[in-house]
Amino acid sequence: MNPEPAQDQELEQYRSLVSTPDSFSEGFTKRTALGIIFIAVVMMPSSIYRGLIGGESLGAAAELVTIILFAELARRSFKLLSKQ
Repeated sequence: MNPEPAQDQELEQYRSLVSTPDSFSEGFTKRTALGIIFIAVVMMPSSIYRGLIGGESLGAAAELVTIILFAELARRSFKLLSKQ
């Protein structure tokens, strides 16, 4: 039989810092559906267009723009964003 592998010290330190949530909430909301529509209508066509015309992809820039946009929209509408 194989002996149990030694636990990584950093992994143990991380596990001691992060606690398990007491409750979980529903993740598919109206804001999630709005985000899916935004990606489907704005980001994907622009990514395809940029790939066909310039031979470049949006890559990480598209992800960053989407995150900033939704964070700003939430802040201006006085809504809280959850990490979950």
